[in-house]
Amino acid sequence: MKKTLLIIAALVMSSVAFSQVQFGFGLATGSKSAWDKDDGDQTFGFGAHARALWNISEDFGLVGGFTYYLPTKIEGENLNMYGFNADGHYNFIKEDDMKVYGLAGFSLNFYKIDDTENAFGFHFGAGVTYKKFFAEAKYEFQKEIVDGYDHEGQVSAVIGIYIN
Repeated sequence: MKKTLLIIAALVMSSVAFSQVQFGFGLATGSKSAWDKDDGDQTFGFGAHARALWNISEDFGLVGGFTYYLPTKIEGENLNMYGFNADGHYNFIKEDDMKVYGLAGFSLNFYKIDDTENAFGFHFGAGVTYKKFFAEAKYEFQKEIVDGYDHEGQVSAVIGIYIN
């Protein structure tokens, strides 16, 4: 009997903990995540985004995410970009179906032209969730990391949906 009660308690606690985690996916854009094929300057690029949001409390949440930008090609060179990020969210507005939040966090981005380079950065921004939909924008700070590719920072945005 004790074993059965322990198993039931563990299942209930894990379902409560799991219900605080939301998984989502969406579309992303970055102001310096692609190369313009005509002049070689950095330009907007588009990609896919996946994330997990852990609602610690009604006020705070943590997000882990992954963004993959579509590759671009210029002068016979391919540019591939993808990154991982971790954000803290603070909900300023908490209505029934809507939350407005500020965010700050860290990122680890990978850039591949010939060799893979990486850059550590930080970012801040704001976002909104409405029912299962989310949208956010942020500014990412980082240093130059690849010769000839000056990526000191960019504005990025993502829109998407939570699937649970």
